[in-house]
Amino acid sequence: MSGFSLTSSRERPIAVVDIESGVVSVAIAIPHTAQPLEIIAVGQSELPLETRSPTATIAALAEQIDEACKKALDSYHATTQSSAKIARVLIVINAPWARSQTIRSTKKFTQETPITEDMIADLAKQALDQSTEIDIPNLLEANVVHIELNGYATAEPVGKSAHTLSVYALISGCDPHIRSIVEETLQKRFASATLIFRSQLRTVLSVTEALPAAPKDFCLIDIGREASIIANIHTDLSVAHHTVSEGMLSIVRRIAGKGIPEETLSLLRMSLEGTCSSAACAAITEAMIKAEPELVRIYADAMVKLVADRYVPPVLVLLCDDLLFHWLSELFSRIDFTQFTTTTRPFSIIPLHDAASFKSFVTTPKDVHINQRLMFACALAHLEEKS
Repeated sequence: MSGFSLTSSRERPIAVVDIESGVVSVAIAIPHTAQPLEIIAVGQSELPLETRSPTATIAALAEQIDEACKKALDSYHATTQSSAKIARVLIVINAPWARSQTIRSTKKFTQETPITEDMIADLAKQALDQSTEIDIPNLLEANVVHIELNGYATAEPVGKSAHTLSVYALISGCDPHIRSIVEETLQKRFASATLIFRSQLRTVLSVTEALPAAPKDFCLIDIGREASIIANIHTDLSVAHHTVSEGMLSIVRRIAGKGIPEETLSLLRMSLEGTCSSAACAAITEAMIKAEPELVRIYADAMVKLVADRYVPPVLVLLCDDLLFHWLSELFSRIDFTQFTTTTRPFSIIPLHDAASFKSFVTTPKDVHINQRLMFACALAHLEEKS
């Protein structure tokens, strides 16, 4: 996947912005050519857990972006006393505001034919023209992510001969109103910076491809604040993916039942830290068990659609909030998803949610907490700076 060029000078910091429905996270960082991206400061703005309409959430977006940027910039200037302007801003748009589609375009030759860059470019354009889910005016990005010669993946196809050439393109689109709000707000904060947009799925695919701990073939369940992406990944290519209208907020509300979501979230945090009373822990555990059947139904229905053409590997990469990771890992590994896997075996869970997984890509101050989505976005910034 092509990247963007960043200077390694300490005088040219970059900003990384992760935008999710209800949460905006910002990092100010220094890129280094031969070292991990150095995060200096972060800022975050998060809406309360109360139920609100999508229109109300969007209405708060500009203020959230500005607030998160101000927090990050104030911390950066206080830490460095630097007046250097931000050179570039990498922006990751998450579901449900960004959508992606993987399209394959194939050409068969009458005989073994040397592959050229023009052939690949022509097939990539055909893939873009074939998009049924992404409107071209709303295009966020379009990238060739996988190439096969005679049915076999190859990283360097140009110059090789084949009788069949297949090009896979990942095409992503963004709600135009969301993009307009993001661009206008960030241009006010970073007037001289170049804005680069990326989708959630491309970010996850690019980073997991580079992570040593990540498998090559896996099923992805990426649970965001208000939506989830479920994807079938083979050799770093999403052969199928779907967006599920279930996220952390709806899961917490299911656990809360008639209770208050904020209190449930606090109990989940206390349970994770081992600081809640035995009675409170027992109550939250019982509530989680009651919520499980509906969660199983929701994700099983999505899995049925996902494996329509190809079963998923028996390895699950689960991305979600730390408060839910242990519980959902156990849930997805013990429920019967064997009918969907290539080996008919239960899922084994690969954890990629801790900072240690990203140490070769990103460094952070000891007193700064980076949420998982911002960590992935920063890792992508590092990878693209190197490319």
